[in-house]
Amino acid sequence: MKILIVDDEPLARKRMLGHLQDDAMSEFNPEVIGEANNGEEGLSMALRLRPDVILLDIRMPGLDGLQVARHLSSMGESPSIIFTTAYDEHAMAAFDAQAIGYLLKPVRQQKLIDSLRRAAQLSEKQINRVEVRDLPQKRDRFCLNKRGQLTMIPLSKIRYFMADQKYVSLFIYQDDKWREEIIDDTLKELENEFPSDFLRVHRNALVSKKYVEKLTRDDEGHYHVSIKDLSETIAVSRRQVKEVKTLLKK
Repeated sequence: MKILIVDDEPLARKRMLGHLQDDAMSEFNPEVIGEANNGEEGLSMALRLRPDVILLDIRMPGLDGLQVARHLSSMGESPSIIFTTAYDEHAMAAFDAQAIGYLLKPVRQQKLIDSLRRAAQLSEKQINRVEVRDLPQKRDRFCLNKRGQLTMIPLSKIRYFMADQKYVSLFIYQDDKWREEIIDDTLKELENEFPSDFLRVHRNALVSKKYVEKLTRDDEGHYHVSIKDLSETIAVSRRQVKEVKTLLKK
């Protein structure tokens, strides 16, 4: 059983490693293939090392455990997740994420054994696939896996999302040029996750509220919104004109 430990507390990682190295764990033949001290490092290592099980702390600065689980799910990865945390108010969210285990710190060895035993009993087709799209936590960045290289794009840098047939792209403006990245999310999922950050202006477009500069109307009566640093405008449907005007008055 290949295991990855992700926790920002060195003592917690040391304690977990001690449990796994104990003779009581021999039935699992555990191999700790890596330790990460934050969510970003843990996600990167998970994609590179392909563990069978991730012992994943929920409360970490930056990318937290629930966000790591969400990104693994969206990227099609399916390691078994055992959440670890000192904050039991996250229990329901963890179970909603279909984790095979939820361990409160300090982690007891027998509890860990029970969780690993459940993981070992899963067949290849039944390996837990974490689905956390309905969790209340929203992402503060997007993680893109391109040819095994993990790239982080902060939510604050995204100017707009655009749907084109079956694909959705995010657009950022960086180093005086525009950059487009295709993502797996639908516009509806993004609209539900980021209602305070992005506004639906058209059936195929979500724009960042903080980058909206003005609303214009052409000679044919069609409305368009201007985005900071974007030379062209984005069409606004008539039903969304009021929302854009309200935003610009704030």
